[in-house]
Amino acid sequence: MPNRTLFNDRVDYAIKHAKRHGEEFSVLFLDLDNFKSINDTLGHAVGDQLLVEVGRRLSISMREYYTVARMGGDEFSIVVTNVKKSEDLASLAALIIKKFELPFNVNNKDFFGSVSIGIATYPQDGDNAADLLEYADSAIYAAKNNGGNSYQFYVNELTAIASKRFKYNLRSDMH
Repeated sequence: MPNRTLFNDRVDYAIKHAKRHGEEFSVLFLDLDNFKSINDTLGHAVGDQLLVEVGRRLSISMREYYTVARMGGDEFSIVVTNVKKSEDLASLAALIIKKFELPFNVNNKDFFGSVSIGIATYPQDGDNAADLLEYADSAIYAAKNNGGNSYQFYVNELTAIASKRFKYNLRSDMH
């Protein structure tokens, strides 16, 4: 499965292609809900195997020209091209969430999970890989604040909320 470096290369390529052809594409950033509790209670070996199964399920569920990557930890990203309407992105995000309703089998045990998804679209939300990922990540926090197991499109207001959260956390860390 591609990693963060290859994912960024694919986003850069998608940007060049989109500029050349006047197209849009989106980045979906996925974060597993409550994954830390699996590592804490069952160990990192089980958690790692679960991540492999999640990656496998995401890869086989997506169109072959989408790029699915493991970003690190319990985070995955998908470059979604050839989608012209936000309704189609919403349907794709809902499909991914539905795929998580099925159990993941690790060591002959079934695990159930859920996922939060943030969505950012080129060019309206960002014009480079770093911004698109940052904004999709901000959207994940909004999805998690709504209880998780959901998706959220990036909107400008999320940047202000993320900035306030960062400043608050920075002050808390200093005291």
